Amino acid sequence: MLNKGSRTFCSLIFWEPPVSLPSFLFLHSALLFLHYSFRIALASRHVLCYHQKIMDIAAFVKKFNSHDAHPFFQFVKYGIAGVGATFVQLVVFYVMASLVIHALTADDAFVIVLGKLGFTVRTLEPDITDAARSNRTAINNLVAFVFSNFAAYLLNIVWVFRRGRHGFWKELGLFYLGSAGSFLIGTGVAWLLVRFAGMQTTYAILINIVISVIINFFFRKFLVFKG
Repeated sequence: MLNKGSRTFCSLIFWEPPVSLPSFLFLHSALLFLHYSFRIALASRHVLCYHQKIMDIAAFVKKFNSHDAHPFFQFVKYGIAGVGATFVQLVVFYVMASLVIHALTADDAFVIVLGKLGFTVRTLEPDITDAARSNRTAINNLVAFVFSNFAAYLLNIVWVFRRGRHGFWKELGLFYLGSAGSFLIGTGVAWLLVRFAGMQTTYAILINIVISVIINFFFRKFLVFKG
């Protein structure tokens, strides 16, 4: 007779698994297959999500660049186009004011910034009055207006507004008429600020630009273009 300890030892030696070895390997392989299939499915889902996001971004960009963009995004595009036109205006204005019809004082912000960068700008003589400087500022701004307005028209018809409210010549005439009106108002404000408030030329011209941008947007959207 085997005692209890001997029986336990024999049972461990002669124990048989509930399934055969081939069956165990098959089940193990099946579980591995399911595991990696699940991981591949998750990865594929992430790839599809990223693809959908890319498609959504592409659709948004296409809509943003179209003439049927939401009014908010249309205003954003108008602002971007306005930055381009403003850049043209500032370049032409400062070329005129520093090289052709001098209108900058030694304490002007533009002169100070260029001076810190190592550039020298010719400025007005101290005996030039604010009245004379205001007239020179207005002339330089007129020249800059011609160039910047042409750039603005091209950007507006290509990217921002939908044409078709008027014929080409009437549309072009109204565009320049509205720009001229905002130019006169903005330049008049800048002239008054320089003449009677003694404001620096750069600050006055920036205020002029802000006024012109606001007036032009509403005039062009509701009177010149189709929308």
